[in-house]
Amino acid sequence: MSNLQELLERVEKAEGGDRAIDTALELLLLSATTKEFPGADPRSGLVLILDAKERWVTCDADEYTASIDATVALVEKMLPGCWVDLCGPRKYLHIPTPSPNHWRGMINAWNAQRDVVGWGATPALALIAALLRAMIAKEKE
Repeated sequence: MSNLQELLERVEKAEGGDRAIDTALELLLLSATTKEFPGADPRSGLVLILDAKERWVTCDADEYTASIDATVALVEKMLPGCWVDLCGPRKYLHIPTPSPNHWRGMINAWNAQRDVVGWGATPALALIAALLRAMIAKEKE
């Protein structure tokens, strides 16, 4: 399983803002510069990188999981020219979803050739899930 797929699973399970996910997004998508913190507390927003050293790192990431503005800017940076769409919780619309209280984020990154949908507990998480699905699809091409 790719790192993007693992991160997607974490995003889909998240309930709200998560600094560890924010950091992982920057490390995976933007190749951010990192600083190491041996033995760091995992609640501090640091991310454990499982390599030969198993080290905790941070990169002063934007708060993507808590800010729709930061998330839209990330989508724009990763998939220039795409459009995005957000749709609120579906509990009253009788439309199948992973959870009736989840948001739907949609990205069209290929000029109307294909929509990519993601689900999340908040608008930002739904859009991040859609971005990660788009990046996974791009990886497979």
